[in-house]
Amino acid sequence: MYEPSEKTLENISDLVKTFNRRIGQAKRKTPIQYQQYMPQKMTVAKFLETVGSYKDVQAQARALMAKDIIPQFGKVGAKPTKLQTARYESVKDLENKRIKAIKEVERYDEGKPTGIPRLKKRSKIFEIRKGAEEFTPIELEVRIRQLERRQTKEYAEEVEKRFMDNYYTAIHNKLPLFEKDIKELVDTVPFEMFRQWIEQEDNLVIEYVYDKSGEEEVGKNYLENLRRRIAYEKEKGNL
Repeated sequence: MYEPSEKTLENISDLVKTFNRRIGQAKRKTPIQYQQYMPQKMTVAKFLETVGSYKDVQAQARALMAKDIIPQFGKVGAKPTKLQTARYESVKDLENKRIKAIKEVERYDEGKPTGIPRLKKRSKIFEIRKGAEEFTPIELEVRIRQLERRQTKEYAEEVEKRFMDNYYTAIHNKLPLFEKDIKELVDTVPFEMFRQWIEQEDNLVIEYVYDKSGEEEVGKNYLENLRRRIAYEKEKGNL
């Protein structure tokens, strides 16, 4: 997350107060059916979650102080406001950086002799290219909020919990004899690093054991591959 200077932080705080006052004034003039789509009140913490540099801060500040911060909801042919457009472009840029980082993980040491069998499949996530002008004001506000949520700490924590819950459920259902040993090893690895391993390596994907008599062999191989990856990362100084 971007860490502003003390002076910049003070300016952001003043900006947020002014913006929230304007939103409160505008809300009283907006029909009730459209109030849920109005720009939400800002906090300094939320502001910082959607900027990645001082340049982003300046762009966001200009947008928050724009004259047309309230969209013309319900009007035929209405276009997104400058504020909506700036918020969308800012959060779209952050989301595309997140997507790019995921794809870089999938290309882990591609073409290098690491001794680690890499996954041949690629995720079907793509960078966001749709422009703000292609949305109605209401559609754009909904999309902005979806993307803003993906940049929050709470969303990251939800993703981590869901991922690990699914992983441990798969271990419990498919390799119950090795569940304890596998969990003890996995618990020594930071979440982001472990998720990268799963996305990179064939041998760490949990396969269904059709014949329970084969569980011991599959489980031993899985443990061996997990220990080998841990040793590999330790040797590289990553763990």
